[in-house]
Amino acid sequence: MYLDLIKIFLPTTVAFFLGLIFAPIGTHFFYKYKMWKKYSRSADAVAADFTKIHNEKEELNTPRIGGTIIWVSVIATVLIFYLTSIFIPSGSNIKMNFLSRGQTLIPFFTLLLGSLIGLWDDLVQIYGNGRFARDDKSWRKWKALLIGLMSLFIGAWFFYKLGMTSVHIPFGGELFLGALIIPFFILVALATFSGGVIDGIDGLSGGVLASIFAAYSAIAYANNQIDIAAFSGVITGAILAFLWFNIPPARFYMGETGIMGLTITLATLAFLTDSVFILPIVALPLVATSLSVILQIISKKLRGGKRLFRLAPLHHRNNFSNREQIDIMHKKKIDRFFLIIVFLLLVLGIAMFVSASLGILAKDESTFYGVLRSQLFLGLGMGILGMYFCLKVDYKFWRKYSFWIFLISILLTGSVFIPDVGWSHGGARRWIEFGGFSLQPVEFLKFGFIIYFAAWLSWAKNRVQDFRFGALPLIIMLGIIALVLLKQPDTKSFILIVTTGLGMLFVSGVSMRYIFGIAAVLALALGTLVFFTPYLQERVKTFLDPAGDPRGSSYQIQQSLIGIGSGQIFGRGFGQSIQKFNYLPEPQGDSIFAVLGEELGFVGATAAVVLYLLFTLRGFRIANNSPDIFSRLLVSGIVILIIVQSFMHMASITGVFPLTGVPLPFMSHGGTSLMIYLMAIGIILQISKFKNKNI
Repeated sequence: MYLDLIKIFLPTTVAFFLGLIFAPIGTHFFYKYKMWKKYSRSADAVAADFTKIHNEKEELNTPRIGGTIIWVSVIATVLIFYLTSIFIPSGSNIKMNFLSRGQTLIPFFTLLLGSLIGLWDDLVQIYGNGRFARDDKSWRKWKALLIGLMSLFIGAWFFYKLGMTSVHIPFGGELFLGALIIPFFILVALATFSGGVIDGIDGLSGGVLASIFAAYSAIAYANNQIDIAAFSGVITGAILAFLWFNIPPARFYMGETGIMGLTITLATLAFLTDSVFILPIVALPLVATSLSVILQIISKKLRGGKRLFRLAPLHHRNNFSNREQIDIMHKKKIDRFFLIIVFLLLVLGIAMFVSASLGILAKDESTFYGVLRSQLFLGLGMGILGMYFCLKVDYKFWRKYSFWIFLISILLTGSVFIPDVGWSHGGARRWIEFGGFSLQPVEFLKFGFIIYFAAWLSWAKNRVQDFRFGALPLIIMLGIIALVLLKQPDTKSFILIVTTGLGMLFVSGVSMRYIFGIAAVLALALGTLVFFTPYLQERVKTFLDPAGDPRGSSYQIQQSLIGIGSGQIFGRGFGQSIQKFNYLPEPQGDSIFAVLGEELGFVGATAAVVLYLLFTLRGFRIANNSPDIFSRLLVSGIVILIIVQSFMHMASITGVFPLTGVPLPFMSHGGTSLMIYLMAIGIILQISKFKNKNI
């Protein structure tokens, strides 16, 4: 025990004193060669109150690569103890060497590579010319790409070399990710860097980062990861030496040279100590930095441009945006009311999903955590990221690549028939396995169809009245889709796509005789399919006579009606459903509206219906104000699909429509569908920024 403590504190002390030695040497070098920024941020027409508070003339005359002192001190300390163990191989010297393959090699590599990328960034600011020297948008994209590539390598090392496939959730057990551990690490690394304390302001960055790495040294020690504890201590010592020479007035700034390597190393240490979900607590100041940015943005968006803070509490910009908070969001605004509706649906949906899933927990704990992981990580987490991505991507991108998106979605949906790739459940083959998660590729097909059909109709324009350019392409597309879906079988998804396609034809202005004609032919085809398909016949019989077979085909509708009826006006109370435990099949999926009605009553069910109606009305308003035909059809198609699916679910649970097994958007279990819904919402929000220009 005492030897372990010595192994931690001795290298920490060495790193601190080496930093004190290197700092004066570095200071002389920095000033001799004028290692400071060439351009000021506030030189570019920034708001006046920013320039009053932040004196950037001082920044232009203060060196900004002080982070080199930190990582040079770390390298020197690591080499001293490593080489000592090699050339003087006594027992104690070997014990003091903390550079090990399993624990510290990766964070050491991360610190070096991240710091070199940061140094390159700082040197561009010091010696560069043009837009890169001003840290413009294209340069920030390159930085994000470099960090992403480095994170990809490290995540792959975790998965393939260290066999890391899960992360620990405090009080919740292990979250199994499989190969998804790689993109998850990339996400954490980018988020950690983005929340970094920009520019390395003397006391703030030194004190904050020293306390964070000291905390991780303690965490590693508690986990008996002594090498990691020693390495974290060495970084702490080096940062404290940096802080010693930066008691105001600052002699130099840490710059990206320090902040880039340190924040990504922090993410690496969080994974190695299995404390990823504790990272936001340990690194609370970094989280607060990011939250201050978010609060400023929300305030400007919801309060008509008014800022919550004159400047953000901790700092004035974000690593990837590189814009002052007081100047954020001057671009065209998204539809806030639509976003609020989606947010309310999402909050209600997640709450009801968790409550309904308790019925699984009572039967099988492992299944419960698997369902929860899929919905919250794949659905909600990846969905929000996808929504943000789609919000930032120009909607014309989807038109440009619409054919390839549709083709890939067809091939992906057809991959369920490939042995060892697709798998079946309940007699249907609709899923593929990837990285420990099951995906339902038909969700991609739905939106692939909408994107391509919107692109086709916008290309045809006034020719859609011609059967060859309007109705016939839809028939051909539906024929291709039918070959893939009806073989699975997945009749409900095919019905949804048909309904959406007909709705888009109507919006595009196709003659009603074509729409009714296609609808009649498809209804006849569906009737024929029902006649020759026993399980579809059973559903129709159950719809016509809900009490006909209460222990067989009518069981689900009977239990659903009992659940909704027992909720009465105000419901049993959130989480108090009885039906979800032993009676309702798939309470977190096909029957979730029944759980909602039982727990929240008539009032809660009505509120959910009203939210979906508001979603529809606002969505069509955005479509009506869209800048061109393609965007109008794209938004209309997405809204039609989501709302038809929603009311099919609610209607089937209440006996108004035959049982279809259609999930309720934003609420029912289905990580893939929730992710795709949120990405589609991102597309709508992106289009909502624009007004009618050239429809």
